[in-house]
Amino acid sequence: MILHSYKDFGVRVLGDVDILIERSHIPAVVAFLQADGWRPKMPPSFDVNNQSHLNRWHALNFIHANGLSLDLHWSFIQENALPLDQAVLADAHPLFSNLYLPNPTDLLLQICIHGMKRSQISLIRWIADAATLIKHSEIDWERLVELAKQAHVCMPLSLAMNYLAEQFDAPIPLISLEQLKTASATHLERIEYWCHAREYHNLAAWCRFCLNKGYLTPWQQIMHTPNYLQSTARLKSGWQVPLFVLYWPLKRLIKWWVKLLANCLQRKDSRGKFSH
Repeated sequence: MILHSYKDFGVRVLGDVDILIERSHIPAVVAFLQADGWRPKMPPSFDVNNQSHLNRWHALNFIHANGLSLDLHWSFIQENALPLDQAVLADAHPLFSNLYLPNPTDLLLQICIHGMKRSQISLIRWIADAATLIKHSEIDWERLVELAKQAHVCMPLSLAMNYLAEQFDAPIPLISLEQLKTASATHLERIEYWCHAREYHNLAAWCRFCLNKGYLTPWQQIMHTPNYLQSTARLKSGWQVPLFVLYWPLKRLIKWWVKLLANCLQRKDSRGKFSH
């Protein structure tokens, strides 16, 4: 956004660097970054050579000893939509050397989908980014709608586009707004959006797993839920899934009980200090 639209480093906050690469290059790039002093923040069991692990995540965060932060993406959006990733890489614009920028249409999609999620860190700057991009760039609205359909993100994109048009008079074609509004959003897409809005990320991840795999009927979703649990927990065998199903809620219950007990003790201690 700074290089393409704002053209001024003083008007846009820059917290880290985000790089999108092809999935086949992930092991080599991770090894190169680690050799250069970058340390990845990932679970010990995460394997960059395991496709099921890559399908569960969309990026890795690296921290350098000098304090710099870098996000290495193999998916353009958190939803991990492979057709979208391929389209973005194929149509990126060269900046210099071997570095490319996403074209404005694809970047607008990413900005809106990311901005419509609930986050502990305010994402309100998505509005300025999207409005600036629309104002200073030529957007291929047909491509935008088509990519949203392929990635199953028409619902959040429609809400974002309507908000920009109604509140900020963004010059968005009415036909594009109508196409996004009337695009058939499946029940899973609605659940996924609802979960992201309330930070129920585990349930949202299950919805996305089914959408990306094409499991759109209730029977398919039930039958393949063990595969999702195995992928999520990074289990080596499907026989470990029943144990995980028992272990996971028990672990959550213990954490909740310990937190509740700590809060009670803290309140009791504060009351004792107050009475003295």
